[in-house]
Amino acid sequence: MGQNHEQVVRDVLLGMSHIREAALIEGVDYPEHLTLKLLDHFRLHRVVAGKVITLGPEVSVWLPGLSLGQVMSIHAGVPCDVVSAVAVALLVQGRRVHVLADTVEMRTLSLARNSYAKRFKDAYKVLLGVGLTVHEDIMSAHSSVDWKGRVFLEDDARKWLKSGRKKIVLSKATIVTPLAQDYARHNNLTIERL
Repeated sequence: MGQNHEQVVRDVLLGMSHIREAALIEGVDYPEHLTLKLLDHFRLHRVVAGKVITLGPEVSVWLPGLSLGQVMSIHAGVPCDVVSAVAVALLVQGRRVHVLADTVEMRTLSLARNSYAKRFKDAYKVLLGVGLTVHEDIMSAHSSVDWKGRVFLEDDARKWLKSGRKKIVLSKATIVTPLAQDYARHNNLTIERL
């Protein structure tokens, strides 16, 4: 009985946008701490890798982590496994892919200063620009604002489009200048508020 009550409460909160929907890739092992954290804050679904494109835009897809090899294969558009295949499919659609920072292997390169390590860092930066969203914790996923500035200018909209993205999420408090609104409208940049 308690579980049914909890599910009803979660469904109501989901409907009120206090709890969001998230998807995990079927058949992929996720770190237990990530799964437990996601269960606390999201209504979870399992999705088969080939069906990930059928998910609605309100469902965030979480990766179990990213190795250096996965970063490079996603960047190249040549998946090396199920996780990178899902990431490529979503990023090609202009969707976001979510991952916790402590599960991304890129942090091991932070001190490396050679040209080989630079290739990995550059690939990682490109992925961040096209929809890979790295969260320090699960709570930050609830406020997935793309741009945290107080005023969004035409130049900001121009830079955002240059990065290849067609949608930006701003906080309700961010002021969008009229020139930025016009530029976004004329260049098919969707501005959403969170």
